[in-house]
Amino acid sequence: MKKIFMVALVVFLSLMVFNESFAMGRQIKENVVLNSQAPDFTLYDMKGEKVSLSDFKDKNSVLLFFWFIKCPFCRREIDTLNKIYPQMQNENLKILSIDIGDSSETINRYTKEKNIAFPILQDKDTTVALRYNLVGVPTYVLIDKNGIVKFITNDFPVDYKELLAK
Repeated sequence: MKKIFMVALVVFLSLMVFNESFAMGRQIKENVVLNSQAPDFTLYDMKGEKVSLSDFKDKNSVLLFFWFIKCPFCRREIDTLNKIYPQMQNENLKILSIDIGDSSETINRYTKEKNIAFPILQDKDTTVALRYNLVGVPTYVLIDKNGIVKFITNDFPVDYKELLAK
């Protein structure tokens, strides 16, 4: 098990070093068109309700957060989001947390364990992740209320207010 983890870690780090389009920190991915319309999607939340990105157009800015449970960096970001989520709700910024590929049971168990307050959508077959050309997780996509992609990063964009004002 330890050997498998080490091999996976080496492969992951190699991809980070050699793939210039991998977003590190504030570096923007080249394969995503900024200042263009965000691709719409419809996914189901953990209650089985449909949620579409277009539901928020002309109403709220949206922060998409792509992740999966076994990603240690994602778990760190979830803790950050959990702390700031109440403030973001007051700022008319919606968080759509998109789990990539985990089972409903696994997500429900993790949600209860971490007391996650923000909504979680399931991208079971990675269709939405592929549409957004994700290179790695965690990935944040900041979309203004007009549906325009403003920023993409792998760390929580603490300056999201300034980015949305541009």
